[in-house]
Amino acid sequence: MAAQTRALQHCHNSQTDERLKQENDGTGQKLPGSIISVPVFAGNLELVGVLNVSHPEPYFFTEWHIRLLEIYKNILGQLISNFRLFQKMDAEIAARTAKLQQSYEDVKRLKEHYQNISVKDDLTGLFNRRHFYNHASVVLARFYRYHEPMCILLLDLDHFKKINDTYGHAVGDDVLVTVADTLKKEVRECDILVRFGGEEFVIIFTNTSCDNGIHFATRIRKKIAELKLDITNPPLSVTVSIGLFCLDSTCYSTDKTESEMSIDNVVHYADTALYQAKKQGRNCVVRYCQPDNV
Repeated sequence: MAAQTRALQHCHNSQTDERLKQENDGTGQKLPGSIISVPVFAGNLELVGVLNVSHPEPYFFTEWHIRLLEIYKNILGQLISNFRLFQKMDAEIAARTAKLQQSYEDVKRLKEHYQNISVKDDLTGLFNRRHFYNHASVVLARFYRYHEPMCILLLDLDHFKKINDTYGHAVGDDVLVTVADTLKKEVRECDILVRFGGEEFVIIFTNTSCDNGIHFATRIRKKIAELKLDITNPPLSVTVSIGLFCLDSTCYSTDKTESEMSIDNVVHYADTALYQAKKQGRNCVVRYCQPDNV
């Protein structure tokens, strides 16, 4: 009745009040003597519930109780309104936080995407020349600081122009991808493998002696020579020439300063060795050790 009329209902004596019929409620408990039902409103007079207060004795509640309940039901309604508002704010904050997090993830992925574009080769998926120069200098510094040896391999596919001219650039691209996949299997995570440009690839084997560098280079040359690319009929075979330069205390003095050996010097020495490999008939490995000897 309090909910329907939206007004306080006061039963002074439940036994004589016509609005109530005294009966058991199914548990053996009889109705209390006095009852007050106060509608509770929140927000724009939205009925959110009814506050029921009872006492075993009839005629217990006075005007003081009623005024107090009127004040209390207003406070209760405001508390419920505030609670709902806080819940709504929490939900909105959570939703906005989720959107911000999603935006952050999107920006992060976009940033990584453009970073990858700037340092990765689209065709082979290998890192490119920019990545090489960003990281090779660190490896070179470790040689001077901690005497960790390194070997750089400059690889060039033999007669690649002839492949493009004979079979077309699509076949040439397939050759590059196949060779790149083969090289990926021959390097460790700590090594640097890049497509340097065109049909040239560069590998830096970190913390690797000259002897091991020659071993790795020879193994790579053989792996590529064993490839049978069935993209043509008959299957196409390719070979690679490799120029090798080692920074190892056994063949290069660590007494020299870093300014005397830049990464450009390292690449130049490997390229010089590669030129000698081409002169020697291709499909071979040539090591450059000292600036005056090949």
